[in-house]
Amino acid sequence: MKKISINLFLFISLALTLAIQISYAGEDDAKIKTIPADPTKLEILSQPDINSYYPSFSRRSGEQGAAIVTIVVGVDGDVEKAVVAKSSSYPRLDRAATEISTRYKFKPYLIDGAAQRFVTNLKINFEITPDSNNQTCSSNTVNNGVDFYNKKNYSSALSSFLACPNDELSQRYLSVMYDSGLGVAKDDVEAAGWTLKAAQQGNLISQSNMGIYYFNGRGVAKDFSQAAYWNRKAAERGDSVAQLNLGFLYFNGQGVPKDLNQAKYWYQKAADQGNKVAQNNLQSIKNEEAEIKRKANLPKPDLNILAKCAGNIYGFTKISFNERGNGGLIKEANAFIDLPSDTPDKFKVSAKAVEIANAIERFYYANAQNGNLANVYYIDQVKKIINKECVEFGNQYGIETFQILVY
Repeated sequence: MKKISINLFLFISLALTLAIQISYAGEDDAKIKTIPADPTKLEILSQPDINSYYPSFSRRSGEQGAAIVTIVVGVDGDVEKAVVAKSSSYPRLDRAATEISTRYKFKPYLIDGAAQRFVTNLKINFEITPDSNNQTCSSNTVNNGVDFYNKKNYSSALSSFLACPNDELSQRYLSVMYDSGLGVAKDDVEAAGWTLKAAQQGNLISQSNMGIYYFNGRGVAKDFSQAAYWNRKAAERGDSVAQLNLGFLYFNGQGVPKDLNQAKYWYQKAADQGNKVAQNNLQSIKNEEAEIKRKANLPKPDLNILAKCAGNIYGFTKISFNERGNGGLIKEANAFIDLPSDTPDKFKVSAKAVEIANAIERFYYANAQNGNLANVYYIDQVKKIINKECVEFGNQYGIETFQILVY
C-alpha cells in the first residue's frame, strides 16, 4: 500500500528566492511560425508570484534547482506554449516551472511596427537561502491567512499557511487550495498530503476527505481498507458524509467484510442527520428486505393448480389451435407442461407463461387484422377458460407476471 510520506522539516528561518532571467532561445521551432526574440528588447508586463508556486513538498524536502523553459509568446504577449528544455532534476519543480512560465505576460514584440509571435527561454531558479525575511509562524499568522483566503487573496493566504505548516487549520486550508488550484497549481498529491496531516491531528473534515482520497485513489494509491479506516474515524465522530461512505463500503464489502446490518446502521446514522442519499439507500435496502421476506412467507405452491393451468393451455393449444394452423403455440405449450413437476421454478414458469400469453396475443391480433372473427372469438373463450387456474396459481406462488393472462 502506497502512503504519502511528508517531511516534517520546518524552514521557519529560511527565505525562498527565485531568480528569473530571460535568455535567447538559440533555435527557431520549425513546426510553428515564430521568430527568436532579442532578450534585450523584451518587456514583461506581469509575472506570477513565484513564491506561491514553489511546491511545499519540494521545499520541505530541500529540492532546489533551475529549469529552462522554452516558451512561445503570441502577438498579444500571452504565453501560448511552455515546454521544459532542461530539467531541474526534480519533476515537481519542472511542473511548477512550466506553470509559472505560462502565467507571464509580455508587451507585444514589434518588428517594423508589426507584432510578432516569438520564442524565447525562461530560466526558473528554485533556491532556498538561509538569509530570510520570510514570514514566520506567530499566533496571528493562521488567522491572517484565513482572512486573506476569505478575501480571495490566495497568494498571501498561501504564504501565511505555509509559514505554519504544523498547524491543523493551516493544513486544512492548504489541502483545499491544492485540491482546487487556488493561488497555486492544482496538485492532488499535495492536497492528499496536507489532508493526511490534518486528519492525523484529528481534523474531522480532513478525516472524512482522506477516506474519499483513498477510495478514489486521488493523490494516493487506491486503498479501500484505508478508506474504511478514515471514514470510520470521522463517522464515529458524527460526520454524515463519512457515515454514508462507510455504509456504502459495508454494503459492497470494500475494505471491510460485507455486512448489510452495518451498512444499514451507518446509513441510518447519516439519514438521521438529513443526508438524502443515505435516506434513499436505506429505503432501497428496506424495500428489498421486505420483498425477500414476502416471498419467503408465500405458501407452498399447489402443483394441482399448476397442472390445471398447464393442462388447459396445453389442451386448448394442441387440440384447437392445431386446427387453425398455429403449431408454434403447440411447441410452447409442450415446453410449459414439461417443466419439473416436483418443485416448479417460479422464474421459468413465469417466463413461459409470458411467452405463451404473447403467442396467444400474436395469434389473436393476426386473426383480427385478417378479419377472421371466428378465431378472434375462439381465442377470447380460450383466455377466459385458462385464466382462472393460471391466475390462481400465480397469486398463490407470487408470480405477478401470470396476471398478463387476465383480460
